Amino acid sequence: MINTINGNHPKGKFVNSYKSLRLVGKGYDISYTVHCHKNAHELYNLANDRVQMKNLHPNAPAPLNGKNAFDSGETTLAGFPIPKLLKRIDAALLVLKSCKGTAIPCYKPWAQLHQIGQVNSLHDAMADQWDEKYDKMYEEYKVGFTKCFKNGKVDIGAEGPQWTADGPSAGSNAMVLFSNSTDPDQWSTSSNGTDVDESWFVGKDGEEEGLWDDWE
Repeated sequence: MINTINGNHPKGKFVNSYKSLRLVGKGYDISYTVHCHKNAHELYNLANDRVQMKNLHPNAPAPLNGKNAFDSGETTLAGFPIPKLLKRIDAALLVLKSCKGTAIPCYKPWAQLHQIGQVNSLHDAMADQWDEKYDKMYEEYKVGFTKCFKNGKVDIGAEGPQWTADGPSAGSNAMVLFSNSTDPDQWSTSSNGTDVDESWFVGKDGEEEGLWDDWE
């Protein structure tokens, strides 16, 4: 089972945009998320961490004067080496976040990635024979963001690499560059992106809050 979410959760002056994948199969239940803010990553083993408290990504933040889970020795997930696993699930997320208009169903990322039909599951994709393919994809087309917009602004050009009918693409560039100010009120809001039709309300903390899911 594969679920994917393209999220954009406005809260206060910042928009928490992210792309997320849950991959469930025999022997594994994996959650993988790429956030726009700092292009932060989260990787969880939902089989034994349902509340997502232990981020297994190699670049996860570490506690003060300590090490993160990966650097502390947790270098596998469901028996898979995490660095190798990341390259496979990142490629699957690339397909799911942007695929459209192809003869192969977009909800079948392995079929999109291996159109001759050699791979039908994560277990198949983890075979050593595909290392070079996924190493190259992760180096050139890793899921990420180039710009983060505030107030529900969306620009596909800011969402990094895309999956097309012809395979991976480097994507386009966001049309508007924010200023270097640390105050988001000084950022430009004009864009070729799409303004979200949002029903806003003021939360208990006095910040603007809202929620919407963008399924591409």
